[in-house]
Amino acid sequence: MVPAEEIGRRHAVLREALAADGLDAVLVVEASDLVYLTGVMADAHLIASREGDPVLLVRRGLERCEAESPIADVRPLESLRELAPLLAERGVQRLGLELDVLPAARYLRYAQLLEGVELADGADAIARVRAVKSAWEVDRMRRAAAQLGAAFRAAPDLVAHEETDLAIQIELERVLRRAGHQGPLRFRGRARCASGD
Repeated sequence: MVPAEEIGRRHAVLREALAADGLDAVLVVEASDLVYLTGVMADAHLIASREGDPVLLVRRGLERCEAESPIADVRPLESLRELAPLLAERGVQRLGLELDVLPAARYLRYAQLLEGVELADGADAIARVRAVKSAWEVDRMRRAAAQLGAAFRAAPDLVAHEETDLAIQIELERVLRRAGHQGPLRFRGRARCASGD
């Protein structure tokens, strides 16, 4: 679990990045960015503003997000139509989107729903925040390296004794899991946004 202080630090740095890029807020929908900025994996939208606290708008798993995320303002999101009034309430005129991974169809839908809001690229601001690691993140990276070290040490013996690639994969995953690895990893990529309104 990501500590509340770490999430708070990330948002403080993001506010500075938004100000530097002339953005009032960024709308985050990409899975790994959501985890990075909220501490939870969710079908959600995050509005992170240059001024004011972030708001996490959850389509599914509201109770889990309320329990697990340090974000104080967690709300249900029934329809994307709810975004425009919320952004207007927060005074957002220039909104950053993750244009490096956001599908064109989703961009066009936001443009239609957020008439009067200037849409801009917010991916750079997020990338700059993620590029500088905190002491907490460096510690997690060291732990991950130790887990991988255990797998690399086990690999030669597994390759010599196991008969199939699948058997090797299963045994390597066993070694990783015993070392504390979480399992499947999520990488930043094409946004997986829920469709519909």
